Amino acid sequence: RSGSSYRIRVYQLSDVPWFPFVRPLCHASILCVCIVASSAGAVREARSMLLQWPVHGGTTGIEVLVVWGPFPPPSEFRMFLILVISAVVVLSVMLMYLEVYQASEAVRYSLFNIMAVITTTGYATADYNAWPVLAPMTMLVLMFWGGCSGSTAGGMKILRIMMIVKQSQTELTRLLHPSGIVRAKIGNRTISSEVMQAVWAFAGLYLVTFIVISIIMAAYGLELETAFSAAGATLTGLGPGLGDVGPASNYASVPQGAKLVLCLSMLLGRLELLTLLVLLMPAFWRK
Repeated sequence: RSGSSYRIRVYQLSDVPWFPFVRPLCHASILCVCIVASSAGAVREARSMLLQWPVHGGTTGIEVLVVWGPFPPPSEFRMFLILVISAVVVLSVMLMYLEVYQASEAVRYSLFNIMAVITTTGYATADYNAWPVLAPMTMLVLMFWGGCSGSTAGGMKILRIMMIVKQSQTELTRLLHPSGIVRAKIGNRTISSEVMQAVWAFAGLYLVTFIVISIIMAAYGLELETAFSAAGATLTGLGPGLGDVGPASNYASVPQGAKLVLCLSMLLGRLELLTLLVLLMPAFWRK
């Protein structure tokens, strides 16, 4: 509620029509993370930072935790900041160097769109699909990382990926020191084997699901870039992908059958796979 009140106050201070910004505000404040806003152009038309940031403020990967729940682990929050700052710096420098935007616009567009992608919000203030190839590739990677654990952001979540990296480091250390007792840790907390197995199972299913959906999209005749990004954008809950389903486009050109598959992909991603897949197991219904 406090976040919504803040954004409403900022809108009142700005001399712009009210209704075009009420819609994205509702998506940002009530739904927290949305697949597609009721008007994608509403946020894009908000050319000032004063208007764009209140819309997006309710969709960051940590706000839900700050306002309503426990704060994310310091190591995860630190990784979230490292990812965002690194991506913003790299893309801003690239956009300035290639003279796509001036310095202020480069930072502004990079920061907003990177935050929108990593938190799987679905907003866009620029067609980053038309930026140099490093930009859309960065967006594709960040959408899979997702926000912090416990937030409503999509993707695999930063904490899960950190656990996989830590476990990989642990296994390499065990190869170097076979007699050593090495345990994977996040901060000061040891990761139990049960938790690690669940994370690996989720990651494996996530990868397999992404590959299968991408193959189905390609079978429907979508270009490779569009097929992969559509599968990733729906599975992570982002919405806009690349190619024909980029931030300046929509899914109107996607065949009807493919749209049904993408709808299933959104459900699988939103329910984090296991919740929905367990319903397909005969043992579940026998119980």
